[in-house]
Amino acid sequence: MPERDACLVVSAASWFEISEGSAASDLEQDEYRLRCRILVEGAQSIVAHIFGLADASGRFHRLVPPLLKPISKDKILREESWDRDVA
Repeated sequence: MPERDACLVVSAASWFEISEGSAASDLEQDEYRLRCRILVEGAQSIVAHIFGLADASGRFHRLVPPLLKPISKDKILREESWDRDVA
């Protein structure tokens, strides 16, 4: 499967596990939307470059540097499209 862009929605607990508690700890909310480029997709997990994180209002903030992380598919609540033309 080729690389693709996606917006993944994960629970707060999953985000803190993925980010290892280091990123965006000031954005306390129930769900996090992650702008990602999915590099590898397997049956149980994906490997993704995570470029941005949405705050509660839906505004994305860039992660510098982007995170390269494996994400278990059971941690993903849903996947949304990522329109690159929208900031």
